[in-house]
Amino acid sequence: ERLRRADTINIIAVQGKDIFITKQEQPTRQPSFSFIGGRMDPGESALETAKRELLEESGMTAESFKLYETIQPANKIDWKIHTFIAKGCTKIQDQMLDPGEKIEILKISLDELLTMAIDEQLREKGFTHKALRMKLFPEELEKFKTLLFS
Repeated sequence: ERLRRADTINIIAVQGKDIFITKQEQPTRQPSFSFIGGRMDPGESALETAKRELLEESGMTAESFKLYETIQPANKIDWKIHTFIAKGCTKIQDQMLDPGEKIEILKISLDELLTMAIDEQLREKGFTHKALRMKLFPEELEKFKTLLFS
């Protein structure tokens, strides 16, 4: 009664006060903005996937990874989205993209990230709700800033 799909990893990549997102052109989609990330390979842990996807899509590594949240966005699909915060990101090599992928890494501020999410420019629909709550409740924004920048 349920479909199954590989789990997905999102990475909120941070260096200092800068956040890195992607502008992507995938073969079957319109250009869009999203977090760095991708699908888990068989046998891979969520953390291993986060490290691999960060390196492949951005050419960066991080000093630390922290699991921010895990959600199951649809009850008819056996599929989880694991979101990590990667701090201390540093570029160490060129991107290693799959055939047909076009991914540009953009450096933005937290305010820009929240605005993009609220304006639905960011393809991360689950984050739109969080961004709206951060705008309405300053204590939630402060907690998120602490997670990203402390």
